[in-house]
Amino acid sequence: MNEKLLKILIYSAGVFCLLAFVAIRSLPVLNSVLVEKMIPEHWEFTKYGELYYFNYISQFKEDLPSPIRKYRFSEKHPDPSKADILMFGDSFLDISRQVTLPERLADSLNAKVFFHRFLAPQLANPFCAMAEYNLKPDSTKIVVYQTVERNIPMKFEEPYHDSICPETENPSGESAVDRVASEVFPDNTEEMYRQFLKRSIFTTGLFATNAQVKFDLFGYISSLTPVYKTSNRPWLFFHKQMGDEPGSFYYNYTEVEIERYCDNIAFLADELKEKMNMEMVFLPVPNKYTIYHTVVNNDPYNDFLPRLYAGLKKRNVPCVELYDDFLNAQDTLYYGTDTHWNKNGVDIALHNLVETINKL
Repeated sequence: MNEKLLKILIYSAGVFCLLAFVAIRSLPVLNSVLVEKMIPEHWEFTKYGELYYFNYISQFKEDLPSPIRKYRFSEKHPDPSKADILMFGDSFLDISRQVTLPERLADSLNAKVFFHRFLAPQLANPFCAMAEYNLKPDSTKIVVYQTVERNIPMKFEEPYHDSICPETENPSGESAVDRVASEVFPDNTEEMYRQFLKRSIFTTGLFATNAQVKFDLFGYISSLTPVYKTSNRPWLFFHKQMGDEPGSFYYNYTEVEIERYCDNIAFLADELKEKMNMEMVFLPVPNKYTIYHTVVNNDPYNDFLPRLYAGLKKRNVPCVELYDDFLNAQDTLYYGTDTHWNKNGVDIALHNLVETINKL
């Protein structure tokens, strides 16, 4: 290789690395080189639930509804202190492909519904969120605690207390070096680099072509989406729903484990009643694989949700039971290549949730 060509390659690589370094720290710069723009009010930066973006294989590029502004960023979203209902949950209540359950609940009941999203299962303590908003005990409020099935063991392995919350960081107490380091090396640096490499105009074509060739010739697919179907309509399933660890379809729960989860859910309801004077409704959403594993096999379900329902009923915890209604539904309730429910799933959840709240 001649010296001139080598210099061009080195300088080009340097410019690309500098662009990547700046882009993941500046949304306008990043959007200038992305095939699809990142709009924080529409979806998470990583498009986490849309499984196509784990592999970029064309057979799984589903025609999804266009994204819309999320409810928690809209003018309709109330101040938590003025809300009638507080909803705490995960991305099932926050997807941007349809009007979300919190917004539809507000419209159905003509009530003010505040939604707080837990960005990670280990942060799912409603007392910490209430402390963040400086909420006081209020008998007029109902708390809806939603979680997807696979996260229940993680969230309720231990009881939630109102006094156990991570300490709030105090930027004023940081040293100048720490502040600079947090700006130069943000917590999500590695994830943002991955997204830049997958979705930039320079690299997406190469990444997708490589993934497509490996799938077409060798059947290779990302380990994050190991189970799939391509005939008639595409289906992809997330790996965490079908393993043999707690929260997965194939895990065999003992009675001791079921009782522990139910005890801790009931404890949370009791604590909210005692400490905040609020009534809690528990809303567990079935895993997509729990409902649609029959697309790819006839493996028996471990009956986690029905057993959980029975335990919560014994403890008088109001619970929205979706499993049977989802299992018997005529319409498809989840997107084929996304982990989340679609409008049909929200329809059933809304109907059952309204019934449960009205009983309170």
